[in-house]
Amino acid sequence: MNEIKSTPGPWYWDDRYPTSSTGEKTWSLIGADGYGVLSCDGVENSPQGLNDFGNAKLIESAPDMALALEMIAAEDDAARHNGTPLLTSGVRMTLDAALIKAGRKEAPERN
Repeated sequence: MNEIKSTPGPWYWDDRYPTSSTGEKTWSLIGADGYGVLSCDGVENSPQGLNDFGNAKLIESAPDMALALEMIAAEDDAARHNGTPLLTSGVRMTLDAALIKAGRKEAPERN
């Protein structure tokens, strides 16, 4: 696998930090190292304030999903080496595209 160049997971949402300008809570996505990944100031900008808790949970789960895709890819690589792929070529192409987009896999060189 390539070197991961993102904040390590797991990530979680935290609302304990008030903003300096309004006193409203700032929603922060916190990484495993305790540092912020991103934040939203004020209720109107928070995932919950936008009634979009689903997006917040999706963002929070991104490191776990990337790890799961890497594990599936590794299993498929081993099976392909033995001549019995686990995934169809279309599914594998989609999986690889997601890992490339997430920066977890090198894009193939184009000639």
